[in-house]
Amino acid sequence: MDAITKALIDIKYVIPKDILDLAFVRRHQYYTSEIVPLDKLIIDNVIEAKILPDLNVVRGQEISINLQDCQMMTVSPDQFRLETVIKVPPRILNGRNIVSALQISLEYGPGNSGDNSYFVQMAEAAVNTRSTPTGFTTTDLELIGNNTILVHENLPLIVGYLTVMIENDKHLNNLNPSYYNRFGELAVWATKAYIYNTLVVDLNKGLIVGGRELSVIKDIVDGYSDAYESYMTMLKEVMGKIMFMNDDKSYSKYIQMGVNPFL
Repeated sequence: MDAITKALIDIKYVIPKDILDLAFVRRHQYYTSEIVPLDKLIIDNVIEAKILPDLNVVRGQEISINLQDCQMMTVSPDQFRLETVIKVPPRILNGRNIVSALQISLEYGPGNSGDNSYFVQMAEAAVNTRSTPTGFTTTDLELIGNNTILVHENLPLIVGYLTVMIENDKHLNNLNPSYYNRFGELAVWATKAYIYNTLVVDLNKGLIVGGRELSVIKDIVDGYSDAYESYMTMLKEVMGKIMFMNDDKSYSKYIQMGVNPFL
């Protein structure tokens, strides 16, 4: 069972079936004759439309990419500077996108690359007196397009790694199962918020279904009025920490440094 399947179980356990049917199935059938299962409607309208993009903003997954697997091109923003554009091939990312660029770490051995940029000169100065390879790191880079990164330095063609944050897996297969319950709780809040925004106006107009006013359903839906606030609170205060701890690469670095990232 994956995280999304667990979330669907929680949603259908907490929210009455009649309300889910009214907000998703009947509303969908009002606009089209196509029959779509309830689970897919919840995934499309809540999980993929809202929760996954929000989680990607809160925290994705940190990975390191070998620069030799990327396309690199030198550009000149003006006559005095040379910079580097890095394009990461889709095959490296397994269909996901980069959401932020973190750093580049270059590995050098003794010698001179012939590059005169300040970044390269500093790296070479640090290693010219040593007999073993060492490294140099820069965070002076930015995401400028789809999986395209601009480095504000002219990088030589040497061994190195690009560290980036990528989207979470579409099915959240990268989420540790120990966090499934909290993700399910987040999904319940998001679904309640969706239901409230979808039904509140029609219900307040006295929507009639099956020849009777839905007073009981209206009372339940009115109780979801603060669901979005609860969703956002949990997203920021709980899921932010969970997604950080779930990212083994980032969390391990903080543990090794002896730093509490939540202070």
